[in-house]
Amino acid sequence: MSPSHRLLRTALLAGALVLAAATAQAATALTFAWTPNPQTPQVDVAIDRKLFEKAGLDVKLVTFPSGREAFEALLGGQVDLAFATEFPAATGAMRGQSFGVVADLSRYRGSRLVASSAAMPLASADDLAGRRIGVTLGTNMDYFTSLLLADAKVKADVVNAGPSDLLPALVRGDIAAAAPFPTFYAAIKGTLGPKYEELRSDRYVVHNLVMASGATLSGKGEALRAFLGALVDADAAIAADAPAVQAMVAGHMQSAMGQGAGARDTVADTFRDLDAHVELKRSLLDLMVDEGGWLVGRKLVKAKPLTAATMRPTLADAPLRAVSPGSVDLP
Repeated sequence: MSPSHRLLRTALLAGALVLAAATAQAATALTFAWTPNPQTPQVDVAIDRKLFEKAGLDVKLVTFPSGREAFEALLGGQVDLAFATEFPAATGAMRGQSFGVVADLSRYRGSRLVASSAAMPLASADDLAGRRIGVTLGTNMDYFTSLLLADAKVKADVVNAGPSDLLPALVRGDIAAAAPFPTFYAAIKGTLGPKYEELRSDRYVVHNLVMASGATLSGKGEALRAFLGALVDADAAIAADAPAVQAMVAGHMQSAMGQGAGARDTVADTFRDLDAHVELKRSLLDLMVDEGGWLVGRKLVKAKPLTAATMRPTLADAPLRAVSPGSVDLP
């Protein structure tokens, strides 16, 4: 082989190695427990516009029936990141489990109780006195219901029902009212039609979070920052054209769950009460402290209540602060 050919071969080989290394570096893998839903539009934008890929990530999505199950998978080391509301996070913090909240994607202010006018009027919390209310016990909707009743100084018969059992129970008249999860609101309203009654309250604001495992926080810091940077970039698309993003979210829900027109109704209803931008702020910390106290009071967790200072380490704000300092406001 001539010296020139040898040099060419060496150069080509070196180039191939550099390209391979760059490709490997550009495809850092993260596993994210997330199911299409109307509360996390940043994820939909990041998927649709390939923001994760542009950030050098290979994000594998794993679906779970609920945020609680996604959180359990995170704790079990099955995934690097998980989406859930703040309630499982508060529960995990009370139990001293290894994870961190790395982003609060949105705040939902449309929590409500629903009823059929065939069973009762629902103009105020006073109408709930002595009524049978269906709720999935031990969840954030149980917490919400307890706040509503306590504020009104009203006593009611709160009974346990699975999320998908609440609507049939309402239709049968087994319960007078229900506190369903937000993704069920549109279906319940459509089924009850003119008999639909609702009582809204912003007494409880749902926070929709991304959480990272302890291993991800300690071993995948660069990838985690890239992931959060992509979600922060997605905020701009939501602010620029919310209707287009709503259609995108509904499309992902339709593809994943075959919800058809119901997905569009659910997304439209949710967006009316959704504040969607990435942040980590004091309101989340205070809510999780209050939820922790409620969990202890209900004997759902055996632990001492946490203070803001002892709950604070659960909010792992360093990665978000690194990519978007203005998005973090914590003590």
